[in-house]
Amino acid sequence: MSLIQSAFRSLVKDKNVGEDAIIESITEGISDVTIRCVFYSTDEKSKINQVSVNASRPELECLSSDIIGVDYGRKITVRGTAFHVKEIHPDGFGLTVLLLTTD
Repeated sequence: MSLIQSAFRSLVKDKNVGEDAIIESITEGISDVTIRCVFYSTDEKSKINQVSVNASRPELECLSSDIIGVDYGRKITVRGTAFHVKEIHPDGFGLTVLLLTTD
């Protein structure tokens, strides 16, 4: 485990920073997996054709080793809300950001 991964794992153990995310199993007989991560939900306000649009852009930052096998569309529950993986962005240093959607 790299220094970055070790520091991240220590960080998410803090109840004020990290939180649980439940990754739905796609294999019958295999339980869902709970991982520690950092959840971001930024509200984006933009104008499209002079109309204001509010959009939420939820992201989950986690250790890449905790999400091996997670693919597009996988259901992940955070803070009681079910999301699906929209995009996967590994950083090359052992962390990955998952862009989530409620669609």
